Amino acid sequence: MMNKKWLLYIMFVFSNILYSQNEKDSLEIAVIHETLPFYLNTNPNSVASFLKGNDTYNVMYNALRSHPDPKHVKKINAYADSIKNIITSKKIQVLTIDTLYQYSYQPMAYEDLRKKGDWKKKQESLRDEFKRNRFVRLDRPISIEFVDLIKKQIDSKQLKRVINLTDLNKGHYEFIDKSSGCQDSLFCMEGIRVFRPTFNEKKDKACYLISFECKSERVCRDFLFIEKINEKWYYVDSYPSSQISQEIMALNKK
Repeated sequence: MMNKKWLLYIMFVFSNILYSQNEKDSLEIAVIHETLPFYLNTNPNSVASFLKGNDTYNVMYNALRSHPDPKHVKKINAYADSIKNIITSKKIQVLTIDTLYQYSYQPMAYEDLRKKGDWKKKQESLRDEFKRNRFVRLDRPISIEFVDLIKKQIDSKQLKRVINLTDLNKGHYEFIDKSSGCQDSLFCMEGIRVFRPTFNEKKDKACYLISFECKSERVCRDFLFIEKINEKWYYVDSYPSSQISQEIMALNKK
């Protein structure tokens, strides 16, 4: 018969493991909830990106502001204003699945970043790119610590897990099961998948991925970099995962 002391010890250890896992799960949801809307505001698939000051609006405005006919800029501003008026009372539906996925790295033909030598070369290249933004794939230079979080994603053995989609709702966005379908195609984003975060040792920087529909009926995927400042998580920047992994995915295979 099992000694009572051993039984209590086993129960104590098990409860600590369970608490630790629940704490990790809660942190994953919390950081995505706090930061994902800010990334979506930059994504051209989101109508919110057309609001003044957001990425798609800025691209269009800067392209047309020097046009000799001012009516083009007026049209952009009128469209942005109309979106602003509607979005105050209407959410953008994000059609997805109630799952946080694991990142499945697919090596390139010329490099396998799971191998020490290949990763060392890539690490040096990425650190230089993140420090200087020399290829302008980022909005600005960012911390080279995020490079190591990409490696954590490559090596991660995390499995996918089920989540409550309403826990992600924030700002302009309402996350719903993709089976519901779009009620309004303009205020809807389809083909979104969210991947589990990896954290640095201090738990003040993290990286997760988002996949979304892009041109030619393909799925694109971005690494999202986030940072904790004064107990609050902030979206920092994104980086195309096609620069890290083989990323040819058809919509029906995403």
